[in-house]
Amino acid sequence: MTVNVSGQTFQYSPSWKRIIAQAIDFGLLGLFSISLHMIFLIPIPIFKWTLFWIYMMYSILFDYHQHGTVGKQIMKIKILKTYDHRTYLLTIFYRNFVKAIMTILVFEAVLLLLVPYRQGFHNHIAKCVIVDDLT
Repeated sequence: MTVNVSGQTFQYSPSWKRIIAQAIDFGLLGLFSISLHMIFLIPIPIFKWTLFWIYMMYSILFDYHQHGTVGKQIMKIKILKTYDHRTYLLTIFYRNFVKAIMTILVFEAVLLLLVPYRQGFHNHIAKCVIVDDLT
């Protein structure tokens, strides 16, 4: 299935690519977070918030500067915004904040099975799509 963004046609990224990209990102963040926890002996309640903010900073910075995290780059997919009346940084913040909250609530996994083209709820809220990067 294709999507038209700013006059260009892109192929929606398949679910399996996005899942693998997410697993790569969680693996990288897990290694970093566990190392940080072991070095600084962060108490568990604070560590949970540390994980949340590390995820947010990683996702926002990479998505903003590279149009995708390391996992997305490896899987050759990228994020494109479909709504031009908002800055890209604000779009990326909305997308990742809603994604983190929805992941915490496990609601995202169920919605991913029900939503057309398997684009997550966070993408609909942020008005962006995940497409194959054919460049």
